[in-house]
Amino acid sequence: MDRSPKHEYYSTKFQIQDETINSTIDSLPLLVDINDNYKTIRELGSGTYGRVLLAYNRDQQQRFALKVLPKITTKFRDFQREYNYSMLLTPHRSIISTFETCYQTHDSFILVQEYAPLGDLFESIPPQKGLPEKHAKIIMKQIASALEFMHDKSLIHRDVKPENVMIFDADFHKVKLIDFGMTRKCGSYVRRLIGSIPYSPPEVCDATTNDILVTSAMDIWAFGVLLFCTLTGNFPWEHAQESDTYYNEFLMWQKRKRRKLPSQWFRFNPRLMRLFKKMLDPLPENRCEIHEICKYYDDRWINENVRRRPSNEDEGVEEDYSSGDSTNGTDLEELTKMLKDYGFDHQSENQLIHHPSIDIPNANNQITSDNLQFVNKHENGSDLLSHHNHYKYPPSSSTTIFYNTTSTTKSLFSN
Repeated sequence: MDRSPKHEYYSTKFQIQDETINSTIDSLPLLVDINDNYKTIRELGSGTYGRVLLAYNRDQQQRFALKVLPKITTKFRDFQREYNYSMLLTPHRSIISTFETCYQTHDSFILVQEYAPLGDLFESIPPQKGLPEKHAKIIMKQIASALEFMHDKSLIHRDVKPENVMIFDADFHKVKLIDFGMTRKCGSYVRRLIGSIPYSPPEVCDATTNDILVTSAMDIWAFGVLLFCTLTGNFPWEHAQESDTYYNEFLMWQKRKRRKLPSQWFRFNPRLMRLFKKMLDPLPENRCEIHEICKYYDDRWINENVRRRPSNEDEGVEEDYSSGDSTNGTDLEELTKMLKDYGFDHQSENQLIHHPSIDIPNANNQITSDNLQFVNKHENGSDLLSHHNHYKYPPSSSTTIFYNTTSTTKSLFSN
């Protein structure tokens, strides 16, 4: 753990405090007009929480991001909590830097934070395609490190999503986690919000009481969905409830009540699927800890060059799918193990291994393609990629689908 002088300073000065707020609203410097200290350049984003402005500080001759929270929707206590948490977490290299000076105007509270010139991760993910594996790994290492830093301090982010990951360079070597308006201490209780988003875990979606226990498992679930979105440019589901077809398919596979891996997960290597199973376990107590994710960084995540049978539409396309008796012991053992990881039983394994369309040396690519339909046809003949669960860039005036005084969710499923 980082014990630098900077870390010690922030840890000492900005304590984790939910129950006791030492300062009062009168202690905040009052700006009659934000333009007294800053030249506003443009609006970076907005939502029910308020808005974020790109501003130039005349004295420091530097650009900053100003998070402006209206007093009509933000209590001083909530602002103070977000400020304290933001300052406490500032020393970590993958968490946005918040500066000590904060302000109030007659109608708003203002946080001063560093500016990320390339926007958020949401805007960087190609819809229905996703980012290359190497970039996804670079991003996930940094966000996992940020979450581990938070969890070591018993703080749970509760709003991990692409919109809350800021990008500083085109190669993603510097990304930072932002927005601690929903952050709470592990073991505390929070009020249940109406509705859910794709990143909400089942224990939140299915909550029957108004009070929900805050645990690190919430962040692990959201991190798993974030990883899926980053690699695919799609959501795995709209909400983690059995009424959602795509979630239910994954849940049945997770519980081994379904042999076939749902089609939108075919592209992933079995080792990555093991990680997804640990992160997206329906029972929060069974999910892995954030530090366990580092065990999978050196693995291949995506099955590249997925091969498929030529269809009637593929005129003039020829591929050799014949394998003859070219199997060898090592490849066969690897394929058998992989099929078990994907949930196939012994009979289905034999059907696949001895089927003439399977080339054992290249089977890791082939079994993720549509030529597996001879074993188990997809019930509705479609998958997530052809439905509405994909990224849609938000309109110029961002809207929200669930009300929250400290955070916002872009309307991803609007028509």
